[in-house]
Amino acid sequence: YLFRVVDVGGFGKSSDSGSLRNSAFGESLRDGSLQLPPDTVIPGAERLGPLPHVFVGDEAFPLLDNLLRPFPGRQLTRERRMFNYRLSRARLVLECTFGILSSQWRMLRRVITTSPEVVELCVKAACVLHNFLCRKTIRKSRTSVEESTDEAPDTPTLCD
Repeated sequence: YLFRVVDVGGFGKSSDSGSLRNSAFGESLRDGSLQLPPDTVIPGAERLGPLPHVFVGDEAFPLLDNLLRPFPGRQLTRERRMFNYRLSRARLVLECTFGILSSQWRMLRRVITTSPEVVELCVKAACVLHNFLCRKTIRKSRTSVEESTDEAPDTPTLCD
């Protein structure tokens, strides 16, 4: 549930596909300069050979070597329906991430009435803070909690 790439500043009327096409990330994805990890054999799917690292998108995006989109149409084979279902489940993680972000930062639930430059900084800051808070939560949940004593309670700090 972390943001790895954030591109802010596209116009609301531009399509997802158009925003990707006009971004530095989209350009790097198209020309192969993203420096993605090499193709890898997935455990349990050795018969498929090495598979590329991919990004998931919806119907609006183009089909690229490293960008998957669902099969179009309604009369699909069982395998294609299963693929679309699994791709939809992968995209759900992204939708949940945006839901978490907007629930943490009220400003993202409505139009931000300030200059585009300030809006861009606010959205990027919210994404960075979201990642920081998620990492803190993940780190905290992995450490064991000791029995509390009658001493002063531990207070969370931003030490590290």
